[in-house]
Amino acid sequence: MKKAIILFYLLNWVSISLYSQERFSVNLYAGKSDVRLQPEDNVLINYYTPYNSFKAGLIYDLNNRDSVRFYVSGGILFNANGLRFNMPDGQVWPGTDKSYRTERYYYIDVPVYLNYKFEEWLIFKAGIKGSLNVGTQNLLSGMEANTFTFGLSGGATLKINRFALIGEYSYDLTDALKLSSWSWKYSVFHIGIGYYFSL
Repeated sequence: MKKAIILFYLLNWVSISLYSQERFSVNLYAGKSDVRLQPEDNVLINYYTPYNSFKAGLIYDLNNRDSVRFYVSGGILFNANGLRFNMPDGQVWPGTDKSYRTERYYYIDVPVYLNYKFEEWLIFKAGIKGSLNVGTQNLLSGMEANTFTFGLSGGATLKINRFALIGEYSYDLTDALKLSSWSWKYSVFHIGIGYYFSL
């Protein structure tokens, strides 16, 4: 009986070793965040320019196996978007010698992707994301940041063993910022690196 139990555990361990996948990945991104201002006569459109964006977090591949091409993944990431507000020519912000100021908007992103494994080393993805605003910095007077935004996200991953190079683009469908009758929607491009691991 003892030999049968030992054999069972050995076979189970071998099975887990053969079929386990690195389903978790830790990802770090850097990129540029831009906004689409509405309506088109928004006078601030001439003063806002893209600025640095950073995010980091954890992604989990739900049903990724060697035998499947399509699989679902989801995760949670901390995202810091930025915008630069430029003063008109020759003007500077009061109390400074700078002609611009940087605005920051902090979010918790929860994306869900459908992935297509073109090859083991090349993966395409598309999906949706929800973003919860958890903080702001240097907001323009009178501007409000919406608590929750929703959008689309997609990209590609180049996997090299446990490491990954990632390109990703997100496109907000709902307003992220508001000022009077004007509104802003984010469009963000990121390049990232990732590391896969299993638990």
